[in-house]
Amino acid sequence: MAIKWKLFIAANYVLLFIFLFIAAVLLIFAIKRPLYKSDLITFIPVISGSFIITLNSAINTFIFHRYFPSKLLPKKIALMYRVQTGFYIIGLLLLLFLISIGFIEEIINNQYNKTGILILSVTFFLLLIGLYVFNHQIRLKKLLESNFKKMMTEMIDEIGKDK
Repeated sequence: MAIKWKLFIAANYVLLFIFLFIAAVLLIFAIKRPLYKSDLITFIPVISGSFIITLNSAINTFIFHRYFPSKLLPKKIALMYRVQTGFYIIGLLLLLFLISIGFIEEIINNQYNKTGILILSVTFFLLLIGLYVFNHQIRLKKLLESNFKKMMTEMIDEIGKDK
């Protein structure tokens, strides 16, 4: 297996566990204390994006482990994968929205809070990992189709050689 696919799986696991942790912490936080309207501006995009990215990473790992290197995706799974990819784009945009809000708060408003800048940096790093996953998520479907066609062609050629 190529290193880029090992990195793809590792990146998915990183996103899965980090955003699952973020979602759990936010849900506990929301249950323990009521949210104000000002909190909802960041809470809703973060919790939604966390669930979307977690679900996407879980689906990616499932598809990779089940169908890699050369099994064709069933039509229902392929449809689910396309729909989830659309939601994943929304999740990445929500993450970008969060980075924008953080950038405005920390840099433009001159608040220079070390914790805020650290959180902003980690979030930006997670966005980069998310973009890497997105790029390879698109490639994975194409690779599975290509490998399946190649395998079928080789199988048919082998049948022809036996005669």
